[in-house]
Amino acid sequence: MQETPFFISQSTTLKELNRALKGPRLLYRLEGYLKLVLGQLAFGVKGLGSSFLLAARWCKTQLAYWGEGFTRERLRAQLKLLEQFLRLFVVIFLVSYIGLSWRFLIVQAQYRLGLVKPFARVLAYRDATASAIPTVDPILESVKALALTLDERDYIVIPKINVITPVVYEETRAEWKIQKALNQGVVHYAGTALPGEEGNVFLVGHSSSWVGNTSPYVAIFSLIAELKENDEAFFIRDDKIYRYHYRDAVIVEPSDLSVLTPSGTRVISLMTCWPLGTTLKRLVVRMDEVRYYPRPVTETAPAI
Repeated sequence: MQETPFFISQSTTLKELNRALKGPRLLYRLEGYLKLVLGQLAFGVKGLGSSFLLAARWCKTQLAYWGEGFTRERLRAQLKLLEQFLRLFVVIFLVSYIGLSWRFLIVQAQYRLGLVKPFARVLAYRDATASAIPTVDPILESVKALALTLDERDYIVIPKINVITPVVYEETRAEWKIQKALNQGVVHYAGTALPGEEGNVFLVGHSSSWVGNTSPYVAIFSLIAELKENDEAFFIRDDKIYRYHYRDAVIVEPSDLSVLTPSGTRVISLMTCWPLGTTLKRLVVRMDEVRYYPRPVTETAPAI
């Protein structure tokens, strides 16, 4: 049966036109989709074939080099090139590591060789007359004497590893701002507790930095791994001195935020990069607040 042709006239409606063209439009779409699929398939097969061809050519070249023309001299030449590459890699790695960690390495060497005695920096603040009198708590007396010499900023003091450094309060958690603030001391992580409050007082400090960083605080936390049971830290803030005792230490991934979780007790967390001199993981030393003391003030003569 012959199909009746469709003619467009002035009286043809848009609905009639769409109905008439529906069949051809569907075929055109199917034809387009088919061409697209076949084209993609052909492209993939062509790319896969090219990859196999390149691999085959490489294997043929290697077989020709090591098979037909194999000699001991060629093997020695390849091994010599490999040795030179490995030597260059080791030299670049050592230079880069020392360049990034030289301050950390100096601090470690001084501590290991006994050039800087534990507690020496804090105990040096004890009054000469007081040092001659046996006392029950020489560390606390030394910290109180130290507090008299400090400015109005807050300070963290860790006697065993001779840390006396200001605390910087950064209002945001932006990484670039924290990195900038670390050149001025240790950074109090925004949103965590303050001394005297229940929760987690979280402090961040450098263990090392790049060679061009001249800040005196680039290796301030490079020895916190030496803190063990019975070791202490003191947080000097406003008119009080808060005392903390060592609890434990954990190593976590940089993305692990569980160490920021507030606790039901008063605790301080000291965080730095680990292994020291790298940024692979984070070392967090935690200490419990045991009590606080009034901060001593310098007595001045009354105005006359």
